[in-house]
Amino acid sequence: MDTLLNREFPRVEPQPVSWGYLPSYLMDGYKALVNPDTKTVYSVVSDRYRLVRHEDLLASVEEAISLHPEYGRPVARLEFSNDGGRMWAEYVFPEVRVPVGEDDMISPRVVVHGSYDTSASSGVDFGAWRLVCRNGLTMGEKTVSLRRRHTAREVLPLVMEQLDQGLEVLARQARIWTDWTERPVRPHEYEEIMEGMELGRKATEELHREVETACNLRLEGLRTRTLTWWVLFNILTHYVTHRVRSLDRRVRLEARLRRVFRESGR
Repeated sequence: MDTLLNREFPRVEPQPVSWGYLPSYLMDGYKALVNPDTKTVYSVVSDRYRLVRHEDLLASVEEAISLHPEYGRPVARLEFSNDGGRMWAEYVFPEVRVPVGEDDMISPRVVVHGSYDTSASSGVDFGAWRLVCRNGLTMGEKTVSLRRRHTAREVLPLVMEQLDQGLEVLARQARIWTDWTERPVRPHEYEEIMEGMELGRKATEELHREVETACNLRLEGLRTRTLTWWVLFNILTHYVTHRVRSLDRRVRLEARLRRVFRESGR
């Protein structure tokens, strides 16, 4: 399979925390997560914090993938931010194709988040990849959350369980998305979604223009019911996948998109 484990990963070591200067005193109950090569201090955490290294987390995910040959060979991608303090990895399975409506195809997608800087929780998301526009589509629920710290080996059965159910879940989600291809977006629903995304004024105006272009109408013309849920969902996911440069912002927006549609009961 296409592995990410042969890439270079940032080093991280727990180190004691001290305060004061001549003399200095150890701070009991805490430790710092430090990159010994760059001297970057990622975070200061409790002694009870269980460190899960990026490469160990990915090793568990890839082991689970290797035990599910029905998904085929994945195409993998890896990114870091904050000097390696945050990790984002993606596995797309293009050999599996599930239809959505009459014109679209989606494939399974697994996204892995790792964090040393505690700015976000680590986790594994099971989603989909739209083959036509190469959008990373989020599904209605987060599959594996690592808010409670797990060791890398404890992650393996959690991911195995999700992959066991993954193709069935994807087929069920595809039926929901197929319904969206014929479901019009009402004006108040459009406003609720855009407000829930919390994109900021500039990005919101940019997306307004993309919606108008995609539907060949002004926003006031949404009452003509030209814009469907599927079109709007893909405009938003395309923006997150292709237009957002910052890894941290992209991760936050993808989670927000999932939350907005889940809380709306869509």
